[in-house]
Amino acid sequence: MEIEFQNESSCSSSLLSRVSIRRPIFSNEIKSCKLTPNLHEGTSGRSVGYSIDKVIKASFGEHLERLSLFKSKLKPDGFDQKQFDAFNLITGETIKVPAAEVLLEYNLPIFKDYEKIETLYSDTCGVAAHLNSKDAMLNGFMEFVERQSLIQTWLTKRIGERVTTEVITDQKIHKSLQHLNKYVDEIQMFNISISKNIYVILTLGFHKESFSIGIDADTDLEKAVRGSINEFAMILEGSILIRQQSAEEQSFHDSQLYTEIFYQLSGEAFRNKFDFLFDSPHLVKQSETKEQTFNSLVECVSKEFKIPIYCTFIPSFIESGSEKVVKIFSSDGYPHMNTELFEPEDYKISQSFPHNGFPNKGIHIPFP
Repeated sequence: MEIEFQNESSCSSSLLSRVSIRRPIFSNEIKSCKLTPNLHEGTSGRSVGYSIDKVIKASFGEHLERLSLFKSKLKPDGFDQKQFDAFNLITGETIKVPAAEVLLEYNLPIFKDYEKIETLYSDTCGVAAHLNSKDAMLNGFMEFVERQSLIQTWLTKRIGERVTTEVITDQKIHKSLQHLNKYVDEIQMFNISISKNIYVILTLGFHKESFSIGIDADTDLEKAVRGSINEFAMILEGSILIRQQSAEEQSFHDSQLYTEIFYQLSGEAFRNKFDFLFDSPHLVKQSETKEQTFNSLVECVSKEFKIPIYCTFIPSFIESGSEKVVKIFSSDGYPHMNTELFEPEDYKISQSFPHNGFPNKGIHIPFP
């Protein structure tokens, strides 16, 4: 069942133009929600999952997160922060981080003095939003580990651990995979984490034309698998829809660089991009989940990565809103996912793990 709400207001300041909710008849099937923005294409919100309440909340959370990152375009006269305060998640030491490394639009007056504004680049790596600081920081931290793992895996073509259904006990995951297998010829899952304390599950699916990818991180294997499959389902839906469009109907805005590159691939080309993972050994069993505090988990990962990890709070677009928006990052970690724009050797994390060079150096990661 599809439910769609259309905003018929003529007010140009309305945040949303459409809310689309997909709620299948059967309770064990994946639900989805998509928010189509009215002010800026880059502020859409989308989520999938089993609980329709959580899916809707997550979609609005992503929408508000993106609004905060694109505030320079939406409220150009009301924002003058050239720097953000950031603090070390272990020591509490504070530093200043340039707004250009946090925000996603550069039309703000604070950037007018940049001599090479075209060289500025940032993305949503390590960004998360929640109603409280604790969960926002945890989600941002997990995304930071997820993206650093993905970038390191891609650049070095390192193998991971193949995850099969034999190590999964959650029957909802089995049913989801059975459902998704109707749309692709094969689905493969890998743990590509560069941390021994966190699983980073990458799910790949291939068909002649349609294909998909999903990734998620968690200290619990099945939670990471579930999150990865949810994202996989969301991207698969987009992949199927875009294959039904003509070249003239397909359009991408400036903030959709990753998406445009991803959907330009054929199913076979996408599969070939990740064929280095197919030699990964099987994950024999899930490690026992150890209860760790957030601080101890950050400390373990910081030692593994051999880099300091920082957090900055981003002012909410809605000034009276209660949501917290954070970005977790490290100046010694990879700055973003656009691997065409940086030299991996310039970042300390690239030397924290054994590798045989960077065969994918300068090549975009096929991830939307």
